[in-house]
Amino acid sequence: MVIAPAERRTIWALTALVALCYLWAFPYFRGIKHANELPRIYLSRAIVLERSFRVDRGVAEDGATADLSVKDGHFYANKAPGVSLLGAPFEAVLRLAYAGRPVPVFIETWWLRLWCAIVPAVLAVPLLYRLLRGFSIAPAAAFGATALFALGSGGTPYAVQLMAHHLAGVLLLGALVCGEQGACRKAAAGAGALLAGSVLVEYQAAFFGFPLGIYLLWRMRQPRWTARGLLDHPWAFLALGAGPPLALLLGYHAACFGNPFRTGYDYAATAAFAAGHEKGLLGLERPELERLLGSLVGARTGLLTVTPALVLAPAGLVLAWRTRRALAITLAASAAIALGFASGYHFWDTGWTVGQRYIAAATPLLVLPLAFVLDRALRTPVLLAPLLGLFAASVVLALSSTLAFPHWPDSIGNPLHDLVWPLYRSGHTPYSIGHTLGLPGALALVPPLLVGLGLVLAPARAAGRLAPVVVVAALLVAVLPIANVYRLDRKDPPRAEQARAFIERIWEPR
Repeated sequence: MVIAPAERRTIWALTALVALCYLWAFPYFRGIKHANELPRIYLSRAIVLERSFRVDRGVAEDGATADLSVKDGHFYANKAPGVSLLGAPFEAVLRLAYAGRPVPVFIETWWLRLWCAIVPAVLAVPLLYRLLRGFSIAPAAAFGATALFALGSGGTPYAVQLMAHHLAGVLLLGALVCGEQGACRKAAAGAGALLAGSVLVEYQAAFFGFPLGIYLLWRMRQPRWTARGLLDHPWAFLALGAGPPLALLLGYHAACFGNPFRTGYDYAATAAFAAGHEKGLLGLERPELERLLGSLVGARTGLLTVTPALVLAPAGLVLAWRTRRALAITLAASAAIALGFASGYHFWDTGWTVGQRYIAAATPLLVLPLAFVLDRALRTPVLLAPLLGLFAASVVLALSSTLAFPHWPDSIGNPLHDLVWPLYRSGHTPYSIGHTLGLPGALALVPPLLVGLGLVLAPARAAGRLAPVVVVAALLVAVLPIANVYRLDRKDPPRAEQARAFIERIWEPR
């Protein structure tokens, strides 16, 4: 689809504002010893400084974390290596800039977050917008759905941390974009590389990306082909693109753990993690209803708690079915697999997480149906107001945590009620542009929240003279899911108080 110059300017304005929101705050707290970030930092550091995958030096310099592996007396990161491999060139640049002097972990974390998390997340904004326009979604609906994905989804907290969840989702999104180009060799190779790359950075992406892989094969099929033309078939280029990322992953496993098909989970340094990953397949057991409900509506791990707008995703699948049946089937299958994974994963509610992070890589596939709902609602102001209200609530719930403290401890049953909002009330805010500008307390984080709300409410302009009424009604609707947080189970408030007291003790800046 050809995008008019005025619309291109709108895309770049949206992208710039999302980037501003991501860069506004730097929630960094050395005292928590981030179990997901530090092993990845250690591995990038080891690749650059020692030409090795062993992270012994990082552990010695900055301490051990729970997410490490031990083999033959050496420490390794127990994560998929993709984020660290991506970060290695930027780690090298940082080391050159410091010319042999020690690099503060504070700077190292910010630098690697920038290039390995924030930049890919920002690039996903025009990517998703153009994809939606290719589906004949109206510009206002594409704008609102893209803003929701960026600032009000389960992936938002992981777009600003050195974690693989959101990056894997961006790569899956990129594979879908390539697949929409049809039976093109370059697009096929790109789709294969991005699909396999998502597994290189996040093992779980293999599950969520499986239906997408089938969809890519269907999109790139050719009605007639012969054995002689097999090497020129898009499927061959799809496999060719997938080869290097998979070879890197298997080679890393072989170098670290002596077997291409053994992962760091097989050598987890923490006994509880080792025991859990021995259950079923990589910790996957028989699905349980309690896990499913907790992953949907739990106060700490619920998809709908962080992104209440997802309650309308099934309606979006129905609307997508009318015009793009294969896509609707793919998105529905990915959602079903994601929920099945969450309901069967042994560690579904463990670790410091905002929402259900173990399926956060599927976020773009979960959010995409909402664009079809918004596209339909634009024609009916009565439907538009409640929908935008859910979008606004999602931004408040997801972005408020992302900006202040995107690490919900598993010792706090209701983190929004007992941690995030009390931190705002007490004036605890992280390093931020607002802090630098001298804005006091919680006011330091208000500007990006207002920007996020403005972006998801922008489609109200489609209502013409009724736009102000739609915005007011939407904000009133948004109060309901936000207020609902106070009704969710708090679970052991005294323990939550202890956890919050610890967080306040290690808070940065002091």
